Amino acid sequence: MKKSANGRVTLSLTADLRDNISIAHFTGTDLWLASDETASLERLAPKGQGFAVERTFALSEFFELPAGPEKEVDVEGVTSADGYLWLVGSHSLKRRKPKSGDSVEKAMARLATVDADPNRYLIGRIPLAVDPKTGRSELVKRAGSARAAQVDGDGEGNDLMRLLQKDPHLGPFLGIPGKDNGFDVEGLAAAPDGRLFLGLRGPVLRGYAMILSFSVEEEGKHHLGVKRLAKHFLKMQGLGVRDLCVVGDDLLVLAGPTMTLSGMVGIFRVKGGMKLKKDAILEPELLTELSAAEGNPEGLALVQTRKSGAKVLVTHDSPGKGRKKGDAGLVADLVELKWK
Repeated sequence: MKKSANGRVTLSLTADLRDNISIAHFTGTDLWLASDETASLERLAPKGQGFAVERTFALSEFFELPAGPEKEVDVEGVTSADGYLWLVGSHSLKRRKPKSGDSVEKAMARLATVDADPNRYLIGRIPLAVDPKTGRSELVKRAGSARAAQVDGDGEGNDLMRLLQKDPHLGPFLGIPGKDNGFDVEGLAAAPDGRLFLGLRGPVLRGYAMILSFSVEEEGKHHLGVKRLAKHFLKMQGLGVRDLCVVGDDLLVLAGPTMTLSGMVGIFRVKGGMKLKKDAILEPELLTELSAAEGNPEGLALVQTRKSGAKVLVTHDSPGKGRKKGDAGLVADLVELKWK
């Protein structure tokens, strides 16, 4: 493992967005962020030495959201390929948390309650267009033959979840909340041949995290089907996937604890990962460890490809005071990665 050089950049956000960033992704000079508690995407533009929120795109403008336009999608992955911006919800269940001052009985009742958010079962694509006047990336319902579409589903799941119900590794975990080592999507990447890669924060099985890869095929004007599913097991010191990032044929994995606890966070490299088409068991290279002292590293975005390396932007959820600037500023990390 080679030591990584770090820098910092300030993001000018809204107060609500600052505490809940779940993803980061670049298209050109535009930076895309999302909160895990909303149903929108935020486009940031360069400003000074950092980036500032320029426009909010409501996901209900492009997708059918079974719980309605205001309920969270819990966006946990964004990527771009072939003129589309792709995004995925967490697909996870959530267990209620006891509140300060709860009686024992009430706290136990909360811990026994598991909720499902129907909007979380979203895997979709939106055409990307460039505004000729501003040069900024725009999300549109249709651009030529390209159109917004989503994996076929409803409030109880989608095509992917139906495929996994009888899966010997993942089927038993579909009814377990994400923070309990249940099924929980975090991270999305797209290969040039159209396949999608989903990172799983959980479950981690005997210390092995998982990435799913599959193809999507048109099923009507606005719906997609999931085909040719493969599972890739990653030995990453017992950590789960927190985000994915494509660098050429390689796949970078931001990895951290699956359950609600403090622990090691690192960036791993799956050499040739974007070429994976069959089930595989792999041991990625640990490139660098990251500090979680000032917030949980959650987003990983490629800034620039280097010779035998890359520069990436790392964003944080639940940031500490040291990362907060003014009313709505957030400090993110620029990290230089090197490999052989």
